This record gives sequence, structure tokens and C-alpha cells, in this order.
Amino acid sequence: MITTARVTDGWGRSLEHLTDNTCQLAIRRSVAEDAPRIVEVVDTVCAERLFMRTNRYVPTPAWERALRAPDEHLDHVILLAMISERIVGWCQVYPASDDTGDVGIGILKPYREHGIGTVLMTQAIAWAGAQGLARLTADCFVTNARSIHLFQKLGFAIVGRCRFAGDTQDSALLERRL
Repeated sequence: MITTARVTDGWGRSLEHLTDNTCQLAIRRSVAEDAPRIVEVVDTVCAERLFMRTNRYVPTPAWERALRAPDEHLDHVILLAMISERIVGWCQVYPASDDTGDVGIGILKPYREHGIGTVLMTQAIAWAGAQGLARLTADCFVTNARSIHLFQKLGFAIVGRCRFAGDTQDSALLERRL
């Protein structure tokens, strides 16, 4: 059984941790040295071909800025779910416009259904609010019931549906006001 406990990070901010009898989950902001391990985790989730548009990490300008120089680009964040210093998931928020952030999340398969996504997203929502963003947006395949449920549980609403170029299925467009 996994339970939740409150702890603080090095800046005195509260973080949620999940623990069971054998491990503890910590949520922290990425640093530049994490980049190779983050890419490896993203590649692993992409390789499943169930949740992501590509079968491997594809560098975009936003990803590269957040990965390579997170301290220089404070309008981006990649939060990491760590168990015993191993990255087991991530949640990123990148600027979509002046008042909107775009959210993405991924959890390694063995660690799904343990509340890690909820903790990551809760921290991402708090970060976005502290940055003064007015809303968050996200998209995921309409077949990704797990992600849609998570987003809706945390106050996101489905505001549309579309098919992005190159996709074989529709995506749900989600939004949450902050």
C-alpha cells in the first residue's frame, strides 16, 4: 500500500512523497545533469507506441531548453518522479502563450496506477499557478483513458478533439483554468 506524506524541498516548499514499505517517491525539478536519464525514460514510454506521437524522444526547442539549461529558462519546468535516485516519470510545463502553459506527463509502466501521476500533476499545477499562468492545456490520444481520467480528476475539461498531422487517432484537447 502506498501512502502520502508531506515533506519540504531544499527551498522550504512542501512536496508530496509517496511511500510504501520498500521505496519512497520524491518529486523534484530537473537539473541539466538529468538530461540523458530523462531522454532515456521518455524513449521508454514512447517505445510503447500507446501514449506518445513518436516511438522515441524527438528534440523540440522547448524540450531542449528545459533539458539543457533549466535554470536559465524559468518559464519551463520538468518535474521528475524519483524512486531511489531513479527517474520513473516526468511532468513538464512549457509556455504555450503569455498566460498559458502546455502540460505533458509520462510514467514508466511498472510505476503506473500508484498515484505518481497525481502527485506530479498536482505539483505542476502549483508551479504554474505560482508563475502567474491563467490556464493549462494538454492533449492526449482519446484512447488514453488513464490520462484523460487523471486530467479530469485534477480539474481539466475536454474542450475539443482533433487529429494532429501524422497521427493515426484523434486527440482530446484539455484545459484547466488556474
